[in-house]
Amino acid sequence: EDFPGTPYLIPDPDRVAMWKGLFASKGKPVIGIAWTGGTWENAASHRKLPLSDWQPIFDAVDAHWVSLQYKDAAEEVKGTPVTQYRYGTLTQDYDDTAALVASCDMVIAMQTSVVHLAGGLGIPTWSLIPKTSQWRYGESGETLPWYRSVRMFRQGQSWPVKRVADELRSRFNQS
Repeated sequence: EDFPGTPYLIPDPDRVAMWKGLFASKGKPVIGIAWTGGTWENAASHRKLPLSDWQPIFDAVDAHWVSLQYKDAAEEVKGTPVTQYRYGTLTQDYDDTAALVASCDMVIAMQTSVVHLAGGLGIPTWSLIPKTSQWRYGESGETLPWYRSVRMFRQGQSWPVKRVADELRSRFNQS
């Protein structure tokens, strides 16, 4: 009851309009992704899924894939369908990132701060949760009490890449 799960962040409307204008020309769903998260101090080694492992997800939907990494990913995205917009994520003003996230149709991310940003904005978000999740993600279940828009996919013996790809294909009605 204390956590209604409704959006509580409001992005700058002019910045959102800029992103939406850019993305409208792409003519496909815009899906933001973050494939790593954290620092050494908070178990970053468990919070990463290399872009090469995302291929089944990329193949599931003809989308405009957008990097939401908060570190420069220019080298990592080479040869992938992912685009990095430096002025949306490598900025000193988190409002830039919020506007970029608010312009996405969906976010898929490792356990990282962008999940909380997207949840606070009410953007449909799927979070990949490692076996050694942080306390705020709980030990089981698919939902978070503070964000109705966030769904969790937990790591089992391996990352649930095929399941995410299948559900993504179904969500965007692609075969």
